Amino acid sequence: LYPIFDEEIPEYENRKRDYYFTCPYQAIDTTVYKFPAGFNAENIPKNKLIEFPFAYYNCNYNWDAATRTLTAIATLQIKERVIKAADYKKLVDFKKQVMADMNEKIVIRHDRSPVFSGGIARDRRGPIAAEPSQAGLKATRRVEERAQRVSNGAP
Repeated sequence: LYPIFDEEIPEYENRKRDYYFTCPYQAIDTTVYKFPAGFNAENIPKNKLIEFPFAYYNCNYNWDAATRTLTAIATLQIKERVIKAADYKKLVDFKKQVMADMNEKIVIRHDRSPVFSGGIARDRRGPIAAEPSQAGLKATRRVEERAQRVSNGAP
């Protein structure tokens, strides 16, 4: 998934001033991975919901075994522009929970190939890329190309 919560929120024990977002906002990311025949989901993260009075995060996963398609839809909403200094620790906690969910592994395994006997572990944030908005697309292409080589008998 594209990292939809990329705000810098450093940890401070005794923050005395309010934290300001540029504006309230909502970000939605939909990532779809399609796999060729022979691939199955081994580990799909559980759906996640995180709610605070000032922010909301929800991520839903759906594995369609018939089409071998994994769809992940993440929603992030920052409801308030100003986070009071007294709530800053809650904001840090919110960020940690969201990042923990976004960093969970998705494992897709090929049934027949020893090359994939350990499964394909993917960091949901995707590979490091020059343009982060293209990371999911590049990861999808790489997985599909690798899967196609394996299904054709190549390593």
